[in-house]
Amino acid sequence: MPRAEAVEVFLAESPTSQVVQERPRLLVMESGVDETETKRIVTRLGLTHDASAYLFESEWDAARVQAVASVSKLEENIRFAVRADRLATSGPRRTVAEKELGAALSSTRRVDLKSPDAIVRAFIDGDYVWVGRQLWSRDPKETEARHVKHRPVGSPVSLPPKTARALINLAGAPRSGVVYDPFCGTGGVILEGASMGLQLIGSDLDIDMVAATKKNLAHYGLSATDVFQADVGDAPDALKDRGLPRLDAIVTDLPYGRSASSGKEALGKLYDRAFVAIRDCLPTGARAVIGLPSDAAARRAQEVLEPVDLFKVWVHRSLTRHFVVLKKR
Repeated sequence: MPRAEAVEVFLAESPTSQVVQERPRLLVMESGVDETETKRIVTRLGLTHDASAYLFESEWDAARVQAVASVSKLEENIRFAVRADRLATSGPRRTVAEKELGAALSSTRRVDLKSPDAIVRAFIDGDYVWVGRQLWSRDPKETEARHVKHRPVGSPVSLPPKTARALINLAGAPRSGVVYDPFCGTGGVILEGASMGLQLIGSDLDIDMVAATKKNLAHYGLSATDVFQADVGDAPDALKDRGLPRLDAIVTDLPYGRSASSGKEALGKLYDRAFVAIRDCLPTGARAVIGLPSDAAARRAQEVLEPVDLFKVWVHRSLTRHFVVLKKR
């Protein structure tokens, strides 16, 4: 899921982007845009830990690393620190790699572990290493601040902020794209999309949930294009009647479990109506990313919209969330 999220974000922002190499926990991409724009793109990510501008790669041999590092793109006469991660159990220890890379890069630069101008990131897979200059590192406190437990109005069930962010990115919405959540609840998807600079539209059958989303948006100093009360079956007409812009994507987490609010309607029937309404709201080729409780529910969604991908995320005990990515045929 983190890999798919990263790829979709780059394709949405720079369609010429492509995957060059990948390993467990590592993705190397050609972004097709400059470093400033790349940094802006990666700040959208929810499940990625950090991103670096590519410097070089090499087999792990001290002499070879020294030779490649000597012609590195890393700026000269700066203070830097090396931070290494091992992608596998084999290869040099992290501390050894940091020391040797620091020595290889320090001929025209100075190692400074306390206040460096740049962080050099090294990713080691056995006898091979990828090296980059860190552009961005996710601050978990930033998204944690919007967690349901910190909102003025909460609910028993809500997506973690980083997951909501990832679902929006999996939908492939471009910068300033229009994203709609027809089961907005207390605003988990709305808050994350708004914090990313997208145009968000939300609705919910429960007027109290609509009020909660608006209150939570105001608390964080964020805004949405519109948040209103509507049954999901009425959503296609409601969007038109309210004069709202053309959607780029729909991202939503459908109600489930005993605490779910479904207007006393059987969840199976509600889901079937929702899938049809979501299809009818979307322009051809646009995506929907939907959170569901089971394989059976995902299959029913895939009968109405074209399947693109499916991710299963274990939550606790017997609960596994199914996040299905769909496209309007």
